[in-house]
Amino acid sequence: MVSLYQDDERAIIYFADGTHHEGDILVGADGAYSAVRHCLYDTVDRIGKLSRSDAEDLPYSCICLVGHSGPLEKEKFPALWDEVCQYNDTHTIDIPYSWMTFTTKDDVICWGVIKYLDVQNSAAYSREQRSDWGEGATDTMCNEVRDFPIPGGDGSLTLGDLIDGTPRTQITKVMLEEKVFDTWYHGRTVLVGDACHKIHPAGNRGAVQAFHDVVTLANWINVLSRSAKVSDIEPAFRAYKEERFPFVQEAAVHSKNLSQDMKTVMSQFVTTHMPSWLWRAVNAKTAGYRPQASFLPLVKDNGTVSSTHSRSYMETRRILEARSSSPAPAAAAAAAAAVVV
Repeated sequence: MVSLYQDDERAIIYFADGTHHEGDILVGADGAYSAVRHCLYDTVDRIGKLSRSDAEDLPYSCICLVGHSGPLEKEKFPALWDEVCQYNDTHTIDIPYSWMTFTTKDDVICWGVIKYLDVQNSAAYSREQRSDWGEGATDTMCNEVRDFPIPGGDGSLTLGDLIDGTPRTQITKVMLEEKVFDTWYHGRTVLVGDACHKIHPAGNRGAVQAFHDVVTLANWINVLSRSAKVSDIEPAFRAYKEERFPFVQEAAVHSKNLSQDMKTVMSQFVTTHMPSWLWRAVNAKTAGYRPQASFLPLVKDNGTVSSTHSRSYMETRRILEARSSSPAPAAAAAAAAAVVV
């Protein structure tokens, strides 16, 4: 994608090979360095509406090495005998690393290592981000962390034991940034809403927030009429932001507090000594919010914490039920907006 044109009726995107595509809504699902965002931000920046923080470069904060082992011997990794997932998260105060493991089905253990970058190293990786990738790059970091101890067995287990039991095709190394984009703008012929969240991986919240975002936004897109203009779409995006943005901001703060600094030590101390009743209350708040698609059958609630229906589910469900009871439900069902992804 090289450029974007939009007016009150449509969005058109142009590609380097000379082709173009047209639709009602453009969803940029092309990563942190999104061509869609670049084009939109150019437009918003020209009229002076671009957030100052969003105009800055993305800061690298850490490197992650993650793996998904093959079947392992239960005798060597006794945690695999337990039918309940065994999750272990190790933080240090003398080296810039943390690492975690968790058991899964079929005698498999997933593992990950986070290497934290200081300001100087972050800048260096930003300049040379392509030099440490490709074949052999994962091996270098695997060798750096082989001797890190992991719980279980006779006390001699290390990450090296897991690395040796993991096929190389199932080990990935990625660089991660931290950024919650906050540019939202509604003009006469342009609507910009940025839902990208690059959340620190220490809190394990990033992927969950993305899932919740897409379900919530899909609920609102699904009830738009085919004749919707920018002015009609804006309330749906505003409702989406009002529901999701507070959760994203809270997740970003939570994850940052569990990164490699003194806040981590304090957070670990509090969670370790937290009474069980208080832990259940915190868990109910964070895990109770589980958005569902209003246009699909409701998923049975099997969680240990009861879920609460999200605003997008309740409000769009009422719209769909009203349409289904109208004289022309088939016409209403066909009124979904086209989406270019």
